[in-house]
Amino acid sequence: MRGMILSAGLGTRLAPITNELPKPLIPVLLVPQITYSIYQLKIAGITEIAINLHYQFEKIKHYIEGLDVGIEFYFSHETNLLGSAGGVVNIKEWLFSEENCNAVILNGDVVSNFNVKNLIQEHLNHNGELTLGLTPKTCKDYSSIRVGAEKFSNCVIEITPPGKLNDGYLFTGAQVVNQKIFDTFLVGAPADFKKEIYLPLINKKKLTASIDRDCFWFETGDIEKYCSTNFKLLDSLISSDEVGKYLNSFYEWIEYTPIIKDKSLFSPNLDLDLFKKCVYSIIGDCNVLEDEVELKDSIVFRDSLLKMKKYENKIITSKYDLDMKHSPQ
Repeated sequence: MRGMILSAGLGTRLAPITNELPKPLIPVLLVPQITYSIYQLKIAGITEIAINLHYQFEKIKHYIEGLDVGIEFYFSHETNLLGSAGGVVNIKEWLFSEENCNAVILNGDVVSNFNVKNLIQEHLNHNGELTLGLTPKTCKDYSSIRVGAEKFSNCVIEITPPGKLNDGYLFTGAQVVNQKIFDTFLVGAPADFKKEIYLPLINKKKLTASIDRDCFWFETGDIEKYCSTNFKLLDSLISSDEVGKYLNSFYEWIEYTPIIKDKSLFSPNLDLDLFKKCVYSIIGDCNVLEDEVELKDSIVFRDSLLKMKKYENKIITSKYDLDMKHSPQ
């Protein structure tokens, strides 16, 4: 089975950071976030992955082509945005075959250990048309997905707007699709999963679900969620809980060894003598103008120039010095 990571969005809610970097390359714990989706597919046994690209596509393509992780990548450049389902339709000739009429699709702005292998197996067991990966909802910011009872216990019966806490399930951004659901769609035309596929399948009782109650799930849709995701993951890395162990396995896979010191995460290439006054921060390869710099509750991107002696609650990039919209404390 082949996989696909949806990565063509503009990332407007992450502006101005995305004026400089496309969303898939924005670092989460020092690593471009699309790498986490690649790992999630890899450990599920997927070794052929398509990635649809649009905004700053050359940067993303260059980064992924430099990865040596035993995966064959296929790139689909969308000159015009095609929407979530339209991007899949656009490469259905590559994604599906006579031997395998199903494929795994991941949203590219999520960091999760949702069990994709189980998702695939449950989809095949039910001979499904489309199976959504769900986890219990713990935040009112997202749509609620309800599943049926008894003989329809794996069947999605309703998708409701955001607003209620602990109501139903959350879509993790992972799904398995069968090629036949795209038969009536035109290649190169925009299409939306929810309006044009999910809702009609719900009416036919053919939208199925795979539920993982134990996974972690974070997204980076806006600056507040981006900061929250980084610091919650940093807490897990420091405490070495189950999420932290997953992250360490991820680092081993990409052969990257960041340094943890003073509740901060440092690139292994940094001179730590210049960062003796850093607390609870995430610091990529950067340039320090002063002899020493003090950082607290901040995220520093690679290639940044630290001009001041002290930063607190900041996101620092090579072009921007931004106040966080979320305090990690």
